[in-house]
Amino acid sequence: MLREESHLANVNDPAAGSGYVETLTRGIAQRAWAWVQSVESEGGMAAALVAGRVQADVAACAQAQGDALATGRLALTGVSVFPQLDEPATPLGADPPDTESKLPADPASFTVTPMPAKRLAEPFEVLRDAATRQHEQSGHRPRAQLYVLGALREHRARLDFARNVVQVGGFATEVLSTTDDVVPALAVLVASDERLASEGPRVLEALRSAGARSVWVASAPRDDLAPDGFLHLRMNLPQTLATLHDALEVGR
Repeated sequence: MLREESHLANVNDPAAGSGYVETLTRGIAQRAWAWVQSVESEGGMAAALVAGRVQADVAACAQAQGDALATGRLALTGVSVFPQLDEPATPLGADPPDTESKLPADPASFTVTPMPAKRLAEPFEVLRDAATRQHEQSGHRPRAQLYVLGALREHRARLDFARNVVQVGGFATEVLSTTDDVVPALAVLVASDERLASEGPRVLEALRSAGARSVWVASAPRDDLAPDGFLHLRMNLPQTLATLHDALEVGR
């Protein structure tokens, strides 16, 4: 039945649609080989390590990946998107990596700057660990209340986005539709652009009056509102979450 419905048996060349994958693979191989040839033309790997060429190239690549991750152009499932707050922690070990040079034919002949081990997830792990420590010490996580205006169909995408953002930072979340349940925590106003324009200033003041400790808006920055900050697609996520942690004194 599966074969009849999918027509798998009728495909003459199942690999014909993989041209884009082959193109990407070829491009990666060509760039890698060009780098190897460049290193060889400058005296080989040992010379490149001594000169710091390899370290600089690796650092530049790591910086580019870190920037892409921080701004949402790259995603780590479970870290920068779709976090699981109840996921059991896995200790990474406290011993620093061995960064001693492994090149010494003659130790006096080589002085190589070591490349420290780094993880792309590290900026997010620091934030999540701080929230987890608060949970362990006080029995509760830092709290984010998502205050919504209007029907769900108006703001579902923004609600999901805002909830994901604060959970990445280790915040427990709840959705509110009334200021009666606001507590001294992080409050995030979620609404359509139209409702933000017509009701936003009033609701922000109501959230502050109800006792919210820090008030943010899930929206691109706009001049007609003056919250403590905006949650939006172009923000630097680790920096924004660090600001939220500071506002609520997470981990202190």
